[in-house]
Amino acid sequence: MMWSEADKLRLATKAAALVNVTRRWLYARRLEPARQEAATAKRKAALFRPGKLTGYVARFGCKGRGDDGILTTIRPGAFRRALERRDDIQAIVHHNPRWFLASTRDGTLRLTEDSSGLYAEIDLPLTRTGQWIAALVMGRRVLGMSFAYEGATQHYDADGVRVITDVGRLIEVGPGGPGRRAGFRQTSVTWQPDYGGFRR
Repeated sequence: MMWSEADKLRLATKAAALVNVTRRWLYARRLEPARQEAATAKRKAALFRPGKLTGYVARFGCKGRGDDGILTTIRPGAFRRALERRDDIQAIVHHNPRWFLASTRDGTLRLTEDSSGLYAEIDLPLTRTGQWIAALVMGRRVLGMSFAYEGATQHYDADGVRVITDVGRLIEVGPGGPGRRAGFRQTSVTWQPDYGGFRR
């Protein structure tokens, strides 16, 4: 059987196309495990949240020492006016503004005063600081929280204990640094997971 030049050209074109299709298929087969692994990692990253911290920033009636070393106690209602002011209160780690976590302005920090003290809920950011402090709290290397204030109304009782009846302006709250305890030992902090709307 004699092949014309046109038949030879068509056959060569089909053969080349088949080779290209085969090469692309083999290439995709080699890439598929890596693509699946990357897709799985991306889904996990999208679902992972650092969670949130909850606990008491201060407890009424308990005694502790602030940075000035003075024995201090806080009366019920001391935070009421500060919360009513609706200032932008920030949550930071161990009073260090470089370790920012949340703020009341954007709703990621929520503060409430109840009969026991000042309770905080902190939505941790998806940052190194957020993941770092979550790990420290989970590992019990951070055990409490503290706060900073200015312009407080206070007096000293007969035993020389400073009694705060109104904290004035509440500036910031947050967990202590690693290995550091809050001035008020009765404060607390716990970590709660966030599954991004999915249940385990």
